[in-house]
Amino acid sequence: MARYYPPVTLSIPWKVMVLREDPDWEREKRNEIEYEFSNGRVFRANPAKRGPYSED
Repeated sequence: MARYYPPVTLSIPWKVMVLREDPDWEREKRNEIEYEFSNGRVFRANPAKRGPYSED
């Protein structure tokens, strides 16, 4: 008779899984499009550097 072995669970943080699939995610998160004009000009900014909870 075969013995039962319970499945092994892996505890991998969600951020590790995201970075494995999309290594540029962290960089793009800090370089979001702030303004985009009709002529194609784009201004980018880090949303964590502004707002009520910014460090400045």
